[in-house]
Amino acid sequence: AHPGHPLDAEPDAPAPTPAAGIVQDGAAVAAGAAWDRLPVQLVASMDDEELFGPRAFELPLTEAIDRGLLARFQIIVMDIHDPAYQEAQRALAKNPDDPELKEAARGKRMAALQAAVLKAAAEHGLRTVLTFHHRVLEARAFATSLPRTAQHLHADRPTHYPHTVASTWLSGRHTADERRAALARFAAGVTEDGERADCSFLANAKVIAEGVDVPEIDAVAFCDPKTSIVDSVQIVGRALRQPPHAGKIASVLVPAFHDPSASPGAALLTSAAYEPLANVLQALRAHTADVVDRLAIPQTPGIAQGEAAHGLALPEDAHEDGSETDADSAWARMPLLRFSTRRDPVEVAAYVRLRVIAPESGVWLEGLEAARRFSEREGHLRVPQDYWEGPFFLGRWIGEQRRLYFAGHLSPERVAELDALGMVWRIPDALFAEGIAFASAYLRAHGHLAAPTNAVIDDYRVGEFLKNQRRPGALDNHPTRKAALDALYPHWNPPWGVVWQRNFATVHRHLFPPVQPPADTLADAAAAASGRVPRLRADTFELVIAGEDFGAWVRRQVRHWDKLASGQQRLLRSIGLTKPSRARTPARGAARPATAPSAGTPTPKPAATTRPVGRRSHDERFMIGLAAAAQFRAREGHLEVPRHHTETITDGPWAGEVVRLGVWTANMRTRIATMAADRRDALVALGLRLP
Repeated sequence: AHPGHPLDAEPDAPAPTPAAGIVQDGAAVAAGAAWDRLPVQLVASMDDEELFGPRAFELPLTEAIDRGLLARFQIIVMDIHDPAYQEAQRALAKNPDDPELKEAARGKRMAALQAAVLKAAAEHGLRTVLTFHHRVLEARAFATSLPRTAQHLHADRPTHYPHTVASTWLSGRHTADERRAALARFAAGVTEDGERADCSFLANAKVIAEGVDVPEIDAVAFCDPKTSIVDSVQIVGRALRQPPHAGKIASVLVPAFHDPSASPGAALLTSAAYEPLANVLQALRAHTADVVDRLAIPQTPGIAQGEAAHGLALPEDAHEDGSETDADSAWARMPLLRFSTRRDPVEVAAYVRLRVIAPESGVWLEGLEAARRFSEREGHLRVPQDYWEGPFFLGRWIGEQRRLYFAGHLSPERVAELDALGMVWRIPDALFAEGIAFASAYLRAHGHLAAPTNAVIDDYRVGEFLKNQRRPGALDNHPTRKAALDALYPHWNPPWGVVWQRNFATVHRHLFPPVQPPADTLADAAAAASGRVPRLRADTFELVIAGEDFGAWVRRQVRHWDKLASGQQRLLRSIGLTKPSRARTPARGAARPATAPSAGTPTPKPAATTRPVGRRSHDERFMIGLAAAAQFRAREGHLEVPRHHTETITDGPWAGEVVRLGVWTANMRTRIATMAADRRDALVALGLRLP
């Protein structure tokens, strides 16, 4: 190495020091906003036309690729979990000032990096790879030891690593002739002995810079973690060069060295191993934003959202106007990001948004990652206030996000990220939604929502939930909640009490399995009236369940029919019960038959009686007409009734009624726009033609 030499590494910048008084532990950072990212502001620009002149022409990167002027490319993320390197890192962490441990860790890192690069070259068929290093010493060590590493790895796993590797390196001290010779061997893919190699590598430390011509290459590799945006753009540009329309696919190799404690599926959002990838993507975005920004959309061709994948391609939405060319389609299908570890497209999209497009503070990302783990494990994000997710005080962090949200201080980007995880901003609304979900499950199981207080389903106390909703005034200020319950089951809070409703539902379930919600519309009642539901004889009905005599309950309802509410009577009609008939006493002075008919004389059948409809209530008249219409439709298959047609009801509680059905349907058709919704729905259900 040459300390101070312009071709060697620049000195590392000192690490940022936290502000005084800030304690970096899970409890402290979860509560405050001291680690929020700084606002983005313009530093420099050439948009001032008066100063710089108008822009004459612009050729975006994606357009150049679509035109075939530049190569399509992919970024290959090499996840490195090398046990030897991780063990060296553990030893160095215990004694960070030991020079021997530093050198050992550097050597193990180099060996792991070489193995990853060689494996990527073999997997993706890379013949010429240009590697970039910060220090000449690193470039030389990489190139000189690479052939031996390749031979060793190929001997153990010949299908995973190349057999023969040509490698050379360049520095500022090489002469022009030495450079030309090295570049010629690199382009030809031969070793210094002239042997043909499976793949060829050229390592350099800031020598292959702007203005230096090199042969066409298949890939570039970022071998050191810190690279400036300008250098990164130039490095990627080296890989994209091709003869026009050559159809080349360039590769950009980015290592991800994982800490000893990291799992193979380390979190993208918080792992320091993926900082080099963020640097490369940020540099690429600074040059052309659309490519990286489209990666923030978590859909990939052929991969469902949330499904793990090795390669992430651009969404096929090439143009805002919806048009798409063949080149667009090919570019969209080209995997831009390839991981050696399977990654969820949704997780990758969040990584691009939060570590590339709008970088978040590390602490906020730690909180978001803790929230993601909790949500994936528990299926929700209702975090208790005192809950810790590992070393992170997640309960306090979630509470702080709510406070900032209601104060209007939480950025829309952060709100969107939390919403994607199922953030619960208003606890009461979330609890009601949960209760509705379990109430729906109870309804499917029992056919009603007249649950006793101690009712439980899936360990949820649904009976208590419904009891709380029935409390007087509980929903006065929540019309949407009441509407949700009404839509689920209209009789969830019946005026006649839940016990009666529960008994009715039990009888209904016995008579009409499988479990169905009881008849709540006039159309259902009409079905019963028209004969589709058999008439139920209360005097012979027997049903005992768990020691409770429901037959006696049915007989009580019939016996006290006139004391029941109209809604109760309608429900009872839907199961075939009717008001009991009473024997009529002949009027005083009416003629009586003088003698009984003699034996053998046939007794004439009584003619069908027409009871005057006008003496009944409006509801009864409508029910009679509806029953006649249902009978006509069941027989004829339609409801186009001639004007002068009359229909005699033959079964059900209205048997014997004669209805001028043609006139009735005509009247209903003219009044349907102003009638009650339940009547209108019943007519529409029968197929009445609207005007």
